[in-house]
This record gives sequence, structure tokens and C-alpha cells, in this order.
Amino acid sequence: MQFHVFDGGGDGGGDGGGDGGGGGGQSYGAGGAYMGSPPAQGAPFLIFDPLGGEICEKDLNFNVVFPWSGWEPDLFGVIALAEFGQTDWRRSIQAPDPPHRHADIFAEIDQLAAMARDERPRLIGEILDQNTRLRGYFAEVLMMSPWSHPSSLKIIEMAIRVAQMVAIDFKLRFNRARPQQICPALVPLINSPGHASFPSAHSLESHLIALALADIHPRHTRRMLVALADRIGRNREVAGVHYPSDTHAGKVIAHQAFEILKECPTFKAVLAEAKREPGKAGTLVLPSGRSTSKKKRGKRS
Repeated sequence: MQFHVFDGGGDGGGDGGGDGGGGGGQSYGAGGAYMGSPPAQGAPFLIFDPLGGEICEKDLNFNVVFPWSGWEPDLFGVIALAEFGQTDWRRSIQAPDPPHRHADIFAEIDQLAAMARDERPRLIGEILDQNTRLRGYFAEVLMMSPWSHPSSLKIIEMAIRVAQMVAIDFKLRFNRARPQQICPALVPLINSPGHASFPSAHSLESHLIALALADIHPRHTRRMLVALADRIGRNREVAGVHYPSDTHAGKVIAHQAFEILKECPTFKAVLAEAKREPGKAGTLVLPSGRSTSKKKRGKRS
């Protein structure tokens, strides 16, 4: 049996082949127990006679539609692109100009060199991880998972897809050279991406995600989400692939893009669902009759 999406099933595979993989997934997570595909066999499903019985009309459910909960989160990003693209966003969003004076560009290069020397060694692991796993940092800050916050994860996908499109559009307009093109001695920690530098897509994506999630969760989380977005953007400077002005532009553009995104119909609908997801400790009545909810304790006399 093949397992995917969740970890767990695959790790157990070494203990006893395919069945062991399923068992491994059942230990502490849903992994292999739920996510998989049946082995190849002749019969479609045991509700029908496996020896060749006929499928009857009464066995079919004609009044069914595909559930919203069954849609993959990243496909909501595609829906958001379609709706966002129908707006007048190209005229509405204004980006600050990147520096053109040689003195200003030199100052940024000098700043990047100092970052590489003083900060890069202790941030190597984080920078490499954020290069491919940006979404996970926001999910971890808010303790979100596919089963506890499915709509919030859809919001992340919608924000990141829109941010990518907007970022690429501005990159095409400005076509700014990467820092190492101006100063090869910078030697970035990661390969410079195969597109122009301005604005920083990581900064734009992170800040658009932060703004979207801050609209869902309690007010006190906003500062933390913005701080995370700032850190992700700055880490790209430490890595040597972006100028500080790239990062700033990504943040400025994200704020304007969010004002448009939050008016898109599907985003508004998913946002409303996300606001109903658990944002604080829920109440679970245990078999003993005790509750997991927190109650104010009376003062001892």
C-alpha cells in the first residue's frame, strides 16, 4: 500500500512491509491508517458482489455533490487567482521604486556583506528551511493542522498564490538584477532564483499570509505574525539573494494586495469559515463527566 500526505505510515514500513507501514501510521497520527490507496484487485468495492454481481440503480447516490471539505487547499489558491485577476489590481497596487543611484545601491551591497559576515552562520538552517517551507512557519506559530484548521490553511494557499502572481508581475516590470550580479563576492547561501530581484516574493508572500491570518485569529497574534513575516523577508537578505529595498517593497505591496484579496467572494467565504475554527481551548466532556474547559477557581477562604 502506498502512503502519502502525512508522515507516519512510511516510517513504519521497515518493520513489516506494506502492512507495517499502515501500523506505523496508527501509533500517534492518522498517517497510514487513513491516507492510502487499496491494492490492485479485480473487485471495485465489497458493497457489490465480488464474483460479478450487477450494480443496481438503488445502490447509487444521484443527489451528491463534491464536498468543499474535499477540495485540496492549494486549489483554493487557483480560485483566488481567478477572482483576484478579475479586479483592477494592476492599477490599484503601487510599488515603491528600487534605488537607482550608485551610492544607494552600494550602501545596500555593503549592508548585505555585513549580514553575511555577522548573521549568516547562525541562520543557515533556518534560511535553507524557509527557502522551500515558508507556509509551515505560520502553521506552527498558530498550531494549525489540516484536521484542526482546514479553512485557515486554505487562506494561506489563497494568499501565497496571489502573492506569487503579483510579485512576478512587478518583477517583470522592474527586472532588477540580483545582488550577486552586481557584487559576485557576496556568494549567496542559496542559488539566486531564476527571476528578477525586485520585489522580494518571500516578503510579499509572508506579509500577505500574515495579514490574512491576523484577520482570523485574536488581535494579540497580529504582532507575532508580522514579526515572523519580517524575519522571513530579512533572512533572504542574509542569504544574499535580496536587497533590503526588495524586502520593503514586498511588504508595501502585500498591504495593498490584501485590501483587494479580502473582497474576493471565495476568500470572504473561506475567511468566514476559518473564523469559526478553534482559536482557543474548546470544551470536551470526558467519560468521567469532567470537562476540559478552563473555569475560574474560587478564592480559598
